[in-house]
Formats: sequence, structure tokens, C-alpha cells
Amino acid sequence: MEIKEATVSQIQQAFKHKELTSRDLVEFYLQQINELNPLLHAVLKVNLEALDQAGKESVPKGYMGYRCC
Repeated sequence: MEIKEATVSQIQQAFKHKELTSRDLVEFYLQQINELNPLLHAVLKVNLEALDQAGKESVPKGYMGYRCC
């Protein structure tokens, strides 16, 4: 699956089937921010702990059962 073209549903299915991890998704988006932000100036701040948090793959209680980044 190519993350760049994936729908939310496809990403959820990839998580469910363990074809994608939260860390993979965060790494992809951080790479996109690094590549595109110098041109777009759209991101003001990036969470420096994003990769560590994604590596834990924990979801807060009450998140309706969806596992996400």
C-alpha cells in the first residue's frame, strides 16, 4: 500500500492487518513535512516526540476502538 494515495479506510485496514504501524505512518508524514514545508510554509511546529509516541502505539481510552497513530 502506498500511504500517499491511501484512504483513511485503507490505512485502518492496513493497521488491522498489521501491514502498517503507527511509526510507519508518522515517519511518512514527518518526511512529507520536511520535503514540502519549505515551499508551503504550512506547518508551524512538529511534535519532537511524535516518533516515540507512535512507537508505543497506545490509544487513549474512549477513542471508539479505532487504532491510529
